Amino acid sequence: MGCAVSTPDNEDAVKLCKDRKSFVKQAIQQSYRLAAAHETYIQSVKQVSASLLRYVDADDSHDFIFRSSQPPGEEGREEEEEEEEAVSRRPASMAMAMKDVDAQFKRICYCAEEVSVMLEGRRSLQCSSAPDEVQVEKLSDQVDLFRSASSTFSSSMSFQASSDPKEDGNDNSSSIAKNWWYISENHDSTLDKLYAWEKKLYEEVKAGEHVRIAYQKQCLHLRNHDINGEEPYLVNKTIAAIRDVHTKFEISIAKTKSISKRIEALRDAELCPWLVEFIHGQSRMWKSMARCHRIQNAIIEEAKLLLFTGSRAGASAAGGGPPAAASLAAELRRWRCCFARWIHAQRSFARALADWTSRCTLGDLCVRWSRLLDSMSEAKAVEGMKFFAAGMASVNAQHRKAAAAAAVAADMVAEEGTKVLCAGMTAAVGSLEELAAGAANGYDLLVRRYGRRARMAGR
Repeated sequence: MGCAVSTPDNEDAVKLCKDRKSFVKQAIQQSYRLAAAHETYIQSVKQVSASLLRYVDADDSHDFIFRSSQPPGEEGREEEEEEEEAVSRRPASMAMAMKDVDAQFKRICYCAEEVSVMLEGRRSLQCSSAPDEVQVEKLSDQVDLFRSASSTFSSSMSFQASSDPKEDGNDNSSSIAKNWWYISENHDSTLDKLYAWEKKLYEEVKAGEHVRIAYQKQCLHLRNHDINGEEPYLVNKTIAAIRDVHTKFEISIAKTKSISKRIEALRDAELCPWLVEFIHGQSRMWKSMARCHRIQNAIIEEAKLLLFTGSRAGASAAGGGPPAAASLAAELRRWRCCFARWIHAQRSFARALADWTSRCTLGDLCVRWSRLLDSMSEAKAVEGMKFFAAGMASVNAQHRKAAAAAAVAADMVAEEGTKVLCAGMTAAVGSLEELAAGAANGYDLLVRRYGRRARMAGR
């Protein structure tokens, strides 16, 4: 008699653990990319703002320093008053309008710094130390993190595990934001530690499958001894081998459960609180972006009226000439590219975490976060930026043609440049406002849905 011999790599439990290990590794890589893309986008916003000021010849040092020392959370009323003032106030010149636009760009960067700090540790690749060896001990309270993997692995060995579902607690007015500095520092190594333990789990489950296959072979030998009526000493030898393999079964399962519990502890105590607070930070950032771009839109709409007034000097303040126009066009193209990479990096990080968490009991937070990012369409915003950049590139070309012409021709090009600037700003900022408002609403739903649950899990 014979049977088909299976290999550990083909077993569902081994495949599942291998996938989990791979997804955590992807999450680590994507977190590096997100940190870099986030910082690059902030820098591109600063450069665009400075280029806008240079283009309109604003009397400004171009140093990108936020004027207010107050954190965004403490000036909500001031921001509302500022928005109302921006909507009702008409700038005296394009230079003044761009200074107001610059102030909102600075506020966007200021608010984005909170997320930057949360991602700070991911910007530099660091080799994390290997985790300590797991001490295998009897687990009186067995917790099965991997319902799918462990149930498949354990059922083949007639082992039953219990789950430990979390219960939601009562909500309170305090936010875990007060701990976000501490959580941020911990996150630097949380994913790395998770990967180390996932790798260890994969190796242990794979080794356990080797033991299971050996157990099946010994059982087959014992059956053959009985059928063939072989000598008792051969039967006893096989029975002893089966007992030895069965002991290895128990040790392997104990190790698997111990590793699973360590991963669960990392997930609940470090990853989950960081993830929820990161989403809180993203929510605050997108709300601020929506508000700032809305104010910028209002400023530009008021500035457009300068084109229809007698104040020709105020409307044609764009006197930077070809170098300023070329620089602005280049920075706008870079802004568009950085924005597209930034959104892509957010999606990729969320997807990697969603792929990992879909195979454990963390719940559907990452899945819903990933779906939110997938539902956001940045195409209109990217096209708006592209339109703005193309318009300024055209103005640059007109500046060069008019350079050798009469001064009146240069004045006409400058006035046309102002019109293109306003149209481009409206297209870019308006689409960004629309995207940011949708993102803010989506993040707000996530925060309200999971904030209370995560606070309870982190206690």
